[in-house]
Amino acid sequence: IDLALGDQAESFSREERRRLLEMYREAGRDDEMIAVYRDWIGAEPRELVWRKGLSRHFLESGDREAAVQVWRDWFDSYESNGELIAEPLEAAEALESLGLDDLAIYAAEAALSAHGIEGEGDGEAALLFLYDLQRERGNLVEARIALERLDEFADPESPARMPLSDCFERLGELEEAVRVLENVREARGVERAGEDLEMRLAWLYSEVGNEEAALELWRDLWDRVKSIARGRFVEDRMMTVAARLGVLAD
Repeated sequence: IDLALGDQAESFSREERRRLLEMYREAGRDDEMIAVYRDWIGAEPRELVWRKGLSRHFLESGDREAAVQVWRDWFDSYESNGELIAEPLEAAEALESLGLDDLAIYAAEAALSAHGIEGEGDGEAALLFLYDLQRERGNLVEARIALERLDEFADPESPARMPLSDCFERLGELEEAVRVLENVREARGVERAGEDLEMRLAWLYSEVGNEEAALELWRDLWDRVKSIARGRFVEDRMMTVAARLGVLAD
Protein backbone atom coordinates (compact mmCIF):
# COMPACT_ATOMS: atom_id res chain seq x y z
CA ILE A 1 0.00 0.00 0.00
CA ASP A 2 2.81 2.39 0.88
CA LEU A 3 4.27 1.93 -2.61
CA ALA A 4 0.90 2.57 -4.26
CA LEU A 5 0.44 5.73 -2.20
CA GLY A 6 3.99 6.99 -2.47
CA ASP A 7 6.51 7.94 -5.12
CA GLN A 8 5.95 4.73 -7.08
CA ALA A 9 2.20 5.23 -7.46
CA GLU A 10 2.53 5.68 -11.22
CA SER A 11 3.78 2.10 -11.59
CA PHE A 12 0.37 0.88 -10.43
CA SER A 13 -2.81 1.14 -12.48
CA ARG A 14 -5.65 3.07 -10.92
CA GLU A 15 -7.65 -0.13 -10.49
CA GLU A 16 -4.68 -1.77 -8.72
CA ARG A 17 -4.38 1.25 -6.44
CA ARG A 18 -8.09 1.08 -5.68
CA ARG A 19 -7.89 -2.62 -4.78
CA LEU A 20 -4.89 -1.99 -2.55
CA LEU A 21 -6.75 0.84 -0.90
CA GLU A 22 -9.57 -1.54 -0.02
CA MET A 23 -7.09 -3.35 2.22
CA TYR A 24 -7.40 -0.42 4.61
CA ARG A 25 -11.07 -1.24 5.07
CA GLU A 26 -10.35 -4.91 5.58
CA ALA A 27 -7.96 -3.87 8.34
CA GLY A 28 -10.60 -1.64 9.92
CA ARG A 29 -8.77 1.54 8.95
CA ASP A 30 -11.75 3.22 7.28
CA ASP A 31 -10.77 6.76 8.21
CA GLU A 32 -7.39 6.41 6.52
CA MET A 33 -8.98 4.87 3.44
CA ILE A 34 -11.47 7.73 3.17
CA ALA A 35 -8.71 10.30 3.58
CA VAL A 36 -6.66 8.76 0.76
CA TYR A 37 -9.72 8.57 -1.50
CA ARG A 38 -10.35 12.25 -0.91
CA ASP A 39 -6.72 13.09 -1.66
CA TRP A 40 -6.86 11.19 -4.93
CA ILE A 41 -10.17 12.81 -5.90
CA GLY A 42 -8.56 16.19 -5.32
CA ALA A 43 -5.47 15.26 -7.30
CA GLU A 44 -7.37 13.60 -10.18
CA PRO A 45 -10.87 15.08 -10.21
CA ARG A 46 -11.66 13.66 -13.64
CA GLU A 47 -10.87 10.07 -12.65
CA LEU A 48 -14.22 8.60 -11.69
CA VAL A 49 -12.73 5.44 -10.18
CA TRP A 50 -11.93 7.34 -6.97
CA ARG A 51 -15.37 8.90 -6.65
CA LYS A 52 -17.02 5.60 -7.44
CA GLY A 53 -14.93 3.72 -4.86
CA LEU A 54 -15.53 6.21 -2.06
CA SER A 55 -19.21 6.57 -2.91
CA ARG A 56 -19.64 2.78 -2.85
CA HIS A 57 -17.98 2.64 0.57
CA PHE A 58 -20.46 5.13 1.99
CA LEU A 59 -23.41 3.31 0.43
CA GLU A 60 -22.27 0.00 1.87
CA SER A 61 -22.00 1.76 5.23
CA GLY A 62 -25.59 2.96 4.92
CA ASP A 63 -24.72 6.63 4.46
CA ARG A 64 -26.39 7.64 1.21
CA GLU A 65 -26.00 11.37 1.85
CA ALA A 66 -22.23 11.02 2.18
CA ALA A 67 -22.21 8.96 -1.03
CA VAL A 68 -24.01 11.76 -2.86
CA GLN A 69 -21.66 14.40 -1.45
CA VAL A 70 -18.70 12.62 -3.08
CA TRP A 71 -20.09 13.91 -6.39
CA ARG A 72 -21.14 17.32 -5.10
CA ASP A 73 -18.21 19.29 -6.52
CA TRP A 74 -18.88 17.80 -9.97
CA PHE A 75 -22.48 19.01 -9.88
CA ASP A 76 -21.62 22.34 -8.25
CA SER A 77 -19.09 23.07 -10.99
CA TYR A 78 -21.61 22.26 -13.69
CA GLU A 79 -24.47 24.19 -12.09
CA SER A 80 -22.41 27.29 -11.37
CA ASN A 81 -20.54 27.79 -14.63
CA GLY A 82 -21.29 24.87 -16.92
CA GLU A 83 -17.86 23.30 -16.48
CA LEU A 84 -17.71 19.52 -16.46
CA ILE A 85 -15.11 18.04 -14.12
CA ALA A 86 -15.55 14.62 -15.69
CA GLU A 87 -17.11 13.31 -18.89
CA PRO A 88 -20.82 13.42 -18.00
CA LEU A 89 -21.96 10.20 -19.65
CA GLU A 90 -19.19 8.24 -17.92
CA ALA A 91 -20.35 9.81 -14.67
CA ALA A 92 -23.95 8.82 -15.44
CA GLU A 93 -22.92 5.20 -16.01
CA ALA A 94 -20.91 5.15 -12.78
CA LEU A 95 -23.79 6.63 -10.82
CA GLU A 96 -26.26 4.15 -12.27
CA SER A 97 -24.00 1.26 -11.24
CA LEU A 98 -24.12 2.64 -7.69
CA GLY A 99 -27.91 2.84 -7.71
CA LEU A 100 -27.88 6.65 -7.57
CA ASP A 101 -30.42 6.92 -10.35
CA ASP A 102 -31.48 10.53 -9.77
CA LEU A 103 -27.89 11.69 -10.11
CA ALA A 104 -27.34 9.39 -13.09
CA ILE A 105 -30.28 11.01 -14.88
CA TYR A 106 -28.94 14.46 -14.04
CA ALA A 107 -25.51 13.57 -15.43
CA ALA A 108 -27.03 12.14 -18.62
CA GLU A 109 -29.00 15.35 -19.09
CA ALA A 110 -25.74 17.26 -18.62
CA ALA A 111 -24.20 15.14 -21.38
CA LEU A 112 -27.12 15.97 -23.63
CA SER A 113 -26.86 19.69 -22.90
CA ALA A 114 -23.11 19.67 -23.42
CA HIS A 115 -23.53 18.42 -26.97
CA GLY A 116 -26.27 20.85 -27.94
CA ILE A 117 -28.90 19.96 -30.49
CA GLU A 118 -26.70 18.71 -33.31
CA GLY A 119 -27.97 15.14 -33.11
CA GLU A 120 -24.58 13.48 -32.84
CA GLY A 121 -21.98 12.25 -30.39
CA ASP A 122 -22.76 11.67 -26.76
CA GLY A 123 -26.15 13.38 -26.97
CA GLU A 124 -27.59 10.35 -28.71
CA ALA A 125 -25.79 7.98 -26.34
CA ALA A 126 -27.16 9.94 -23.38
CA LEU A 127 -30.75 9.51 -24.57
CA LEU A 128 -30.23 5.79 -25.17
CA PHE A 129 -28.76 5.60 -21.66
CA LEU A 130 -31.84 7.29 -20.24
CA TYR A 131 -34.08 4.88 -22.13
CA ASP A 132 -32.20 1.84 -20.81
CA LEU A 133 -32.18 3.13 -17.24
CA GLN A 134 -35.89 3.89 -17.20
CA ARG A 135 -36.89 0.65 -18.92
CA GLU A 136 -34.79 -1.46 -16.57
CA ARG A 137 -36.47 0.26 -13.63
CA GLY A 138 -39.92 -0.44 -15.11
CA ASN A 139 -40.60 3.22 -15.89
CA LEU A 140 -41.98 2.62 -19.38
CA VAL A 141 -43.57 6.04 -19.80
CA GLU A 142 -40.25 7.76 -19.09
CA ALA A 143 -38.48 5.27 -21.36
CA ARG A 144 -40.89 6.15 -24.17
CA ILE A 145 -40.24 9.85 -23.62
CA ALA A 146 -36.49 9.28 -23.98
CA LEU A 147 -37.12 7.60 -27.34
CA GLU A 148 -39.32 10.46 -28.52
CA ARG A 149 -36.56 12.90 -27.62
CA LEU A 150 -34.00 10.80 -29.51
CA ASP A 151 -36.31 10.67 -32.52
CA GLU A 152 -36.35 14.47 -32.58
CA PHE A 153 -32.67 14.84 -31.70
CA ALA A 154 -30.95 12.45 -34.11
CA ASP A 155 -30.10 13.24 -37.70
CA PRO A 156 -32.36 11.40 -40.22
CA GLU A 157 -29.42 9.25 -41.36
CA SER A 158 -27.85 8.82 -37.93
CA PRO A 159 -26.57 5.36 -36.91
CA ALA A 160 -28.47 5.90 -33.66
CA ARG A 161 -31.72 5.28 -35.52
CA MET A 162 -31.04 1.54 -35.70
CA PRO A 163 -30.96 1.16 -31.90
CA LEU A 164 -33.89 3.60 -31.74
CA SER A 165 -35.94 1.17 -33.81
CA ASP A 166 -34.77 -1.73 -31.65
CA CYS A 167 -35.81 0.16 -28.52
CA PHE A 168 -39.30 0.79 -29.85
CA GLU A 169 -39.50 -2.91 -30.67
CA ARG A 170 -38.52 -3.86 -27.10
CA LEU A 171 -41.35 -1.66 -25.85
CA GLY A 172 -43.72 -3.59 -28.09
CA GLU A 173 -44.27 -0.64 -30.41
CA LEU A 174 -43.58 -2.39 -33.70
CA GLU A 175 -45.29 0.22 -35.87
CA GLU A 176 -42.92 2.84 -34.49
CA ALA A 177 -39.98 0.53 -35.12
CA VAL A 178 -41.10 0.18 -38.74
CA ARG A 179 -41.57 3.94 -39.13
CA VAL A 180 -38.05 4.66 -37.91
CA LEU A 181 -36.44 2.20 -40.32
CA GLU A 182 -38.59 3.36 -43.23
CA ASN A 183 -37.47 6.94 -42.60
CA VAL A 184 -33.81 5.94 -42.48
CA ARG A 185 -34.15 3.96 -45.71
CA GLU A 186 -35.78 6.94 -47.38
CA ALA A 187 -33.17 9.38 -46.08
CA ARG A 188 -30.21 7.24 -47.12
CA GLY A 189 -31.66 5.91 -50.34
CA VAL A 190 -31.86 2.25 -51.29
CA GLU A 191 -28.22 2.12 -52.36
CA ARG A 192 -26.96 3.30 -48.95
CA ALA A 193 -29.64 1.88 -46.67
CA GLY A 194 -27.73 -1.30 -45.94
CA GLU A 195 -28.81 -4.91 -46.12
CA ASP A 196 -29.04 -5.31 -42.34
CA LEU A 197 -31.52 -2.46 -42.09
CA GLU A 198 -33.62 -3.73 -44.99
CA MET A 199 -33.68 -7.30 -43.71
CA ARG A 200 -34.80 -6.05 -40.32
CA LEU A 201 -37.45 -3.90 -41.93
CA ALA A 202 -38.73 -6.80 -44.03
CA TRP A 203 -39.01 -8.95 -40.90
CA LEU A 204 -40.86 -6.17 -39.06
CA TYR A 205 -43.32 -5.78 -41.93
CA SER A 206 -44.40 -9.38 -41.33
CA GLU A 207 -44.61 -8.77 -37.59
CA VAL A 208 -47.06 -5.90 -38.09
CA GLY A 209 -49.10 -7.87 -40.63
CA ASN A 210 -47.92 -6.09 -43.77
CA GLU A 211 -46.91 -9.25 -45.62
CA GLU A 212 -47.20 -7.64 -49.06
CA ALA A 213 -44.56 -5.04 -48.17
CA ALA A 214 -42.43 -7.76 -46.60
CA LEU A 215 -42.54 -9.89 -49.75
CA GLU A 216 -41.73 -6.92 -51.96
CA LEU A 217 -38.69 -6.06 -49.88
CA TRP A 218 -37.47 -9.67 -49.66
CA ARG A 219 -37.78 -9.93 -53.46
CA ASP A 220 -35.82 -6.72 -53.89
CA LEU A 221 -33.12 -7.96 -51.52
CA TRP A 222 -32.94 -11.32 -53.31
CA ASP A 223 -32.02 -9.52 -56.51
CA ARG A 224 -29.26 -7.52 -54.82
CA VAL A 225 -27.67 -9.65 -52.11
CA LYS A 226 -24.21 -10.92 -53.09
CA SER A 227 -23.37 -13.16 -50.14
CA ILE A 228 -24.32 -16.80 -50.71
CA ALA A 229 -25.27 -17.32 -47.06
CA ARG A 230 -27.38 -14.18 -46.98
CA GLY A 231 -28.89 -15.05 -50.33
CA ARG A 232 -30.08 -18.37 -48.94
CA PHE A 233 -31.54 -16.69 -45.87
CA VAL A 234 -33.32 -14.05 -47.96
CA GLU A 235 -34.66 -16.72 -50.31
CA ASP A 236 -35.98 -18.76 -47.38
CA ARG A 237 -37.74 -15.73 -45.88
CA MET A 238 -39.12 -14.73 -49.28
CA MET A 239 -40.56 -18.22 -49.88
CA THR A 240 -42.05 -18.31 -46.36
CA VAL A 241 -43.83 -15.00 -46.79
CA ALA A 242 -44.99 -15.95 -50.30
CA ALA A 243 -46.42 -19.19 -48.95
CA ARG A 244 -48.35 -17.31 -46.28
CA LEU A 245 -49.79 -15.04 -48.98
CA GLY A 246 -50.46 -17.95 -51.32
CA VAL A 247 -48.48 -16.40 -54.16
CA LEU A 248 -45.37 -17.27 -56.15
CA ALA A 249 -42.16 -15.78 -54.78
CA ASP A 250 -40.69 -15.02 -58.19
